Amino acid sequence: MDVQHSPPTPGPFAVEMRMRRDHLNLSVPAAARRAGISPIWWRRLEAGYQPDETKGYVPSNPSIVTAVKIARALGMDERATLDLAGFEGCDIPDVPAPTDVELIAQLPPKQRDEVMRYARFVASGVAAD
Repeated sequence: MDVQHSPPTPGPFAVEMRMRRDHLNLSVPAAARRAGISPIWWRRLEAGYQPDETKGYVPSNPSIVTAVKIARALGMDERATLDLAGFEGCDIPDVPAPTDVELIAQLPPKQRDEVMRYARFVASGVAAD
């Protein structure tokens, strides 16, 4: 078994992810939140590889659903993104948009607390001047 000691060069999907994220001036955590995936998985997809104890490095490939989520998070064309991710000719899956509750749950704690404080204020019926 060949052990790859140095990280491989990122493929076209990973390169496009990084370029688009940089263009939008998004941090990895912010982009991952938009897509509904963990920042660790985002970093591995953007690098194009992940560490493996026995093989050194192995490719990081998204599922078709994750590729669509990333396309939406970055404002990329879904068909082109699927092609870059290796899903040429596949139908674009129906991926529901995250609910408001899911989006709020993905926020960092401080921002989540601010949103919840505002929601409680609105729900209380107190009119703002």
